[in-house]
Amino acid sequence: MCFSAGASFTAAAVLGTIGVASLKKVNNRAQLMYGCIPLLFAIQQVSEGLLWLTLTHFEYGPWKMAATYFFLFFAQFLWPIWIPASLFIMEPDKKRKKILSVAVIAGISASVILAYRLIFNNVNVEVREHHIQYDIETSQILILLSSIFYVIAIITPNFISSAKGTKAVAYLLLFSLLATKIFYEVYLISVWCFFAATTSVLILRVLKLSHSQLHLTTKKWQLRSFIDRRFRHHV
Repeated sequence: MCFSAGASFTAAAVLGTIGVASLKKVNNRAQLMYGCIPLLFAIQQVSEGLLWLTLTHFEYGPWKMAATYFFLFFAQFLWPIWIPASLFIMEPDKKRKKILSVAVIAGISASVILAYRLIFNNVNVEVREHHIQYDIETSQILILLSSIFYVIAIITPNFISSAKGTKAVAYLLLFSLLATKIFYEVYLISVWCFFAATTSVLILRVLKLSHSQLHLTTKKWQLRSFIDRRFRHHV
């Protein structure tokens, strides 16, 4: 989280609780990857909490780069692949699935570019104005390309998915990105990751809606079967 170590660890605890609740609402294997997102956000917040400690406490200094790359693994590599892939796997509609496959490809492209940046360029991290600033040296063309692919991978799949509630996730991600870009551009990696983590509540809602829909469908099927049996009995 972008304010302090304590705030990051608190956010991690809240996200972990939401994550457990989300996994309990998973109906099938296709939803498992999507249901794991809040727990992964919790782990990411723990990593940034540890990074805060390395930046503000001298005795933890030797762990600074390990904590930095652990956090950036989530922000720069995992999410561009995990989010579109989870929605792709969960999608039952074939036409939407084809469109989502494009988002998956965009996510893989973003992750490859961002991984290249992390491996072959210097990464500087410091605390400024109660935020963590990640400065990754790279060319403007790579920044532009990775940004385009990243947004396509993270936001658009939520608009495309047929699952109820995902559009709310998309709008929150979009508005939070714009707000972060306008007010916290220098700290975009840290601040937007915090805002993105807040979508965990909406992800839980998506799974609850899916669970309720499955329960309703099951009830309808049971009622129809009961009526059919009664009809056959009388005939």
